[in-house]
Amino acid sequence: MKVLVSEMENAFIGDVNHFTTKYVTLNSKVTYKDIKSGTISKATIVFPVFADSTKDLYSILSPLGTALIGEAVGNIATCYAPAGVIELEVIDVEQVTIGGE
Repeated sequence: MKVLVSEMENAFIGDVNHFTTKYVTLNSKVTYKDIKSGTISKATIVFPVFADSTKDLYSILSPLGTALIGEAVGNIATCYAPAGVIELEVIDVEQVTIGGE
């Protein structure tokens, strides 16, 4: 919870259409790489009610969602997962509709 509170304290509000860099926002489909393993994965960051890991839909409140939200393409995010600390590189960000559809 401390990580989420810290992220929220550093948050800024703006129109995603005016950003010159792709940032991870709610409903973003993110392609990211696990720095240690080199594994590339995708996740869509959604409200908790839409979360479904079998469809790569992850809650903004999950460790992955908290780590990625607000990050820009090329950034390295630190994910504090139950399995330990994981470093993730944001490779691409695409905006999708609510619920990950």
